[in-house]
Formats: sequence, structure tokens, C-alpha cells
Amino acid sequence: INSKTAGGLWNTAFEDEFVSGKGYLMAYGPDDTAPELPYGNRAHRFQGVGHTEDIHIAGLSHTEGGEHAGWHLLGNPFTAALQWPLENPRLSDWNLTNIEGGPQVWDEINASYTPILDIIPAMQGFMVYTTGDGSLSIPASARTHAPMAGWYKHKEEATRHIPAFDYVRLKAVDTEGATAQESLLLFRHEATENYDPLYDTRFKEGHAPKFYSMAGGIPLALNSLPYPCSLGHTQSIDMGFEKNASTHFRIELAEAPPYLHLFLEDMLLGQTFTLSKDGHYSFQASEHDPVQRFRLHLQKDESTHTPEAQHEERKIHIYFYENTLYVNTLQADTWLEIYDLQGRKQTSRKLEAPGLHRLTLDLPSGVYLVHAKNNMHQARLKMVITAR
Repeated sequence: INSKTAGGLWNTAFEDEFVSGKGYLMAYGPDDTAPELPYGNRAHRFQGVGHTEDIHIAGLSHTEGGEHAGWHLLGNPFTAALQWPLENPRLSDWNLTNIEGGPQVWDEINASYTPILDIIPAMQGFMVYTTGDGSLSIPASARTHAPMAGWYKHKEEATRHIPAFDYVRLKAVDTEGATAQESLLLFRHEATENYDPLYDTRFKEGHAPKFYSMAGGIPLALNSLPYPCSLGHTQSIDMGFEKNASTHFRIELAEAPPYLHLFLEDMLLGQTFTLSKDGHYSFQASEHDPVQRFRLHLQKDESTHTPEAQHEERKIHIYFYENTLYVNTLQADTWLEIYDLQGRKQTSRKLEAPGLHRLTLDLPSGVYLVHAKNNMHQARLKMVITAR
């Protein structure tokens, strides 16, 4: 709700005083007394008694078809940071009803929204999403004097503290416009690979390129997933990307657990890039590119520096996802053969280079046996190809 009408008059739909628990977008303007200071440096004074009691908010609506359907801008009314109940949101004093996922805050430097993982700074505005008739409490019991209490919008990299969960943080950077969009994957035992309304946070766009993970056909800013369950087990996550006005972009790995190998597959160009904190994947995008251009592959590696672990690292890993076969090997010259259930060889090829290989199979529907081998190891897999 704008405070002024199109004609510059006060909007009567906008309240005359600040309301505790609401969020506001503030624009301070230039400092007429000190024009040498940066724009927006003008000081304002807010007076009143500090809030110390719970705030109860009800009647949050969801209007289908609206550009921002289901999203509401709330605000931390306290002079202390708030602890968001990441571990047990349903059992917390926040009393969430018809509220899905967690809050998001505006990152001014990156010109995008980013999901809150644990700390909402003092007096910080934040977005929440409701399916309709949503309600919640902003509890005084959640106040905390955490060290990471500064406003996120004034920091290029907000400090995060997650004691209970491992996570992956990716960033799509617009190298021309200097905007960026984060996407987070959080691992927790209660989560599934489908959409989890309690744990997953829907994506909300800003001015940066749209970059999000997919679960159940829903774009997510924060995607909670089960932990990779075994050595060599691979999780594949579809990633959506939609350009803004720029053309040149890159995808960076900001944070990840040390036991994960990450591979970014560009399905438009048919190539795979190993993601690490030391490098990034640069690419160009046009308006006609498919939205689901990327696929992220996560592979667990619990190896240490023991001889047994180094031997384990050289194994071949095969997995099948959406009628596409992936073979990951650290050894060169790996032979791949595919047989039907009658023992007839359907294909045979040599994977000369190490790394992750993506094979689109032109085979009829049915059950097949895959065999991969090199001079060190071999692996087998049964796969079921279905009509698409």
C-alpha cells in the first residue's frame, strides 16, 4: 500500500501511525544539510515505547491471480533479533496457521529476496507466505541477542548460524547489472524430495535473475531435502533459471558440506561443470531459453585420507534420472554397456574422460541392465525406461 496517491496526496488506505508487526519499505531521500553524504543517508527519529509483548496477526489473505498472491510484509517489532524456529516450526510459540515455509527478507545489494534460516534482525521487515486465512504470533519468547543482528539489506553476505543442519548455498549472479539471486538446499531427516509445506520456502522474485530449485512443480528459494543416505548416492535437483534484462551470468557455489561433490548440468548446452568454491560457471542466456535449463547433482563422499578411502574414491557411480543415464567416474577409459533382459547388447561406448557423463538413451520402454567398468572398478545398475 503506497502512502501517497498518484497525485501526491496522502493515501487514506495507509495508516496514520506505524502498526506493530507490520513491515514498511523506507526511502529516506537525500540529506539537504550534508549533500556530500551518500543518497539515503538522511537521519530520521522514531519515538515511542519499546514493544515487549507478543504480536498476534490474523486474516492474512491469498488472492489467486495476483502478482504477489499469498505474500505479506510483516516486521519484527522488537529492539532485539528474533530466532526463527527452523528446527520445529509447528511446535513453536509462533503459532503458525496456514503459513508455509519460512520468512524472506529483501537484500538491497543483490536486489533480490533471500530466505531467513534462523535470525530475523531487530526491526527488520520480512515476507511470509500463506495459502489463505493465515495467522501467526511474533513471540517475545523468540527474542535473542545473537551476534548476527545487523540488517541483512545492508550486508553483502549476511552471517548465518545453523547448528543443526547442513546446507548448500548457490548464487546466480548478473555480471552486467550487479544483481544476484541465492538458492538454498537444506538437509534434514524429516524432509522429502517432494514439496514439504512445513520446511520448504517458495521462491519470490526481485530484480535479479530468477534462480530456484524445483520440488513437486513448485519453485523454491529454500528446498529441504533428506540427507544423502549412502556413499555414492546421488540426488538430482531440477533448477529453474529466468534471465532479467542482462545477458551474461554466472552460477557460484557459496557454501556446501565438505562431504558433497556438486555437478551443475547445463541441459541447453549439453555440458556438465564441477562446482566448487574456487570457480564458477559462466554462461549467456536469452529469452527463448527453457526455464528448466539446469540440473544439480549432489553426490555424497565420506572419504578421508586413508588408503581404503582413496580406493573408495575411484569407484564408478551410475544413476538414472528422468530417462537419462549418468555415469560418474574418476578414471579415464571406462566402458559402458547396456543389455536388455534377454541378454542382447543394446549399446556399447567408451567414456574416455573422467567426470560426470550424461547419456540420453534412444531405447524403447522396458527394463535394462547397465554395466560400466575400467581397469580399477566396475558397477551395475537396473533401469526402467518409460514412455514420455
